[in-house]
Amino acid sequence: MTVGIGMVLAEIARFIFSSDYKTVKTSYSSSAFFLGNVSFNLPMCIAFIIALIFTAALFWFLLKTDIGRSIRATAQDKDAATLMGVNSSRITIITFGLGSGLVAAAGSLLIPIYYLFPDIGGPFTLKAFVITILGGLGSTVGAIFGGIALGIAESLGATYIGMGYKDLVGFVMFVLVLIFLPGGLKRLTKI
Repeated sequence: MTVGIGMVLAEIARFIFSSDYKTVKTSYSSSAFFLGNVSFNLPMCIAFIIALIFTAALFWFLLKTDIGRSIRATAQDKDAATLMGVNSSRITIITFGLGSGLVAAAGSLLIPIYYLFPDIGGPFTLKAFVITILGGLGSTVGAIFGGIALGIAESLGATYIGMGYKDLVGFVMFVLVLIFLPGGLKRLTKI
């Protein structure tokens, strides 16, 4: 159902705004800085730092606040959380709003780097799915490790095999994890 809703929303956006590629130029869109002989893309570094801040804030929120504990309880067992006095329908709405806000933040951080068009979400959604399976469903820390593992595998594949095979390396790793570790990396690390 989620994929179908995503397709409908993409087609509505295409109907309203057309399929033309749009870009947002900022003062730092094409900036880079060097550390020795290595160049770093400034927009990606800024996005990375802000993503780290959001990740730390989300961890703090989920571990230290009552609403965060309620979100974790509802995610683990909705019926048990309801029996313990958690308003699970309210928590579901809060969780959806929190997720939507984080996606909006991610889009705002990545818009100086990528072109904007109605189908831009597909590759990101596919990578997010692969990361979720690699890390193990329901494991936030596993998702971090899954993202790092996928990023390293794709970078090594692009460097040593070829840029055209970057995604292939990630998906081969994904299939191998599905075959040999169906619970994801969290099963190995107990996270």
